[in-house]
Amino acid sequence: MIRIYKSDESPKKLLKKGEAQKLIDCGEFDSHDADYLSGKKKLDELKLTKLNPNIYRLAKEKLNESHFSKCCYCELIVKLPDHLHVEHFRPARGVTKEIGDKHLLYPGYYWLAYNWKNLLLSCGECNSHYKKNLFPLDDESKRARSHHDDHKIDEESPVLVNPSLEDPRQHIIFDYETPLHKTERGRLTIKILGLRSGQLFERRKEHLDKLRESEKDIECFEKLEEYMAENPEDERLQTIREYLESRAIKAAEFIQSCVEEKAEFSSMCLDYLNRPTA
Repeated sequence: MIRIYKSDESPKKLLKKGEAQKLIDCGEFDSHDADYLSGKKKLDELKLTKLNPNIYRLAKEKLNESHFSKCCYCELIVKLPDHLHVEHFRPARGVTKEIGDKHLLYPGYYWLAYNWKNLLLSCGECNSHYKKNLFPLDDESKRARSHHDDHKIDEESPVLVNPSLEDPRQHIIFDYETPLHKTERGRLTIKILGLRSGQLFERRKEHLDKLRESEKDIECFEKLEEYMAENPEDERLQTIREYLESRAIKAAEFIQSCVEEKAEFSSMCLDYLNRPTA
């Protein structure tokens, strides 16, 4: 995970249409608040108040300006924009408090369903298989249960690291392909989001293998340069030098690109390149 720097301003169309839908949802909640808090009634069962995909289409393009087609959690690049999910950091349809908890706490953060600060982009695996409706708090008694509790949001202490509000690297670092926690929140974030899954491990390993090959290309060129400096009369090596120099330049460019915020697994690459060397 890396820090995501979203624009502070919501897209105007999202703000307008999202606020209009929020008013409908909040009004519906107020008409049967006890039933919604108990789970007897659910907002997303009503056609009028279902999460509106047309509104989220307005958010996707703007969100992707800061996400670079990467999942906000695992940093996997999703090549097809349609496969990126609009992720609610605070779940809109209901909440589970811990892994394995099959009980949904209703009604969820329905009033934040179209709130720009609550929206991220994630891959389908992180969104639908791992995080789903999980949103544990350090202190459950401080959880906001409805739009009337919106003032409590700032009092909540989420267990999950929010990459749009804090630097995940203060909580999670990498030892080669493996994410390690620096804090308890980091440990739980790794667990909840499945950041040690076998699939991610293999994808990260493939990426690191390319990084290692690039390092070898640079090292090979540097060794040839040293040899030629000691043996300037050996003109036969000039053609080889040109070839290796070309590979070394491309390798250096690739390594530099790996640590840019738009790069896949950039957090892992930063830690790999900054690793202690003997």
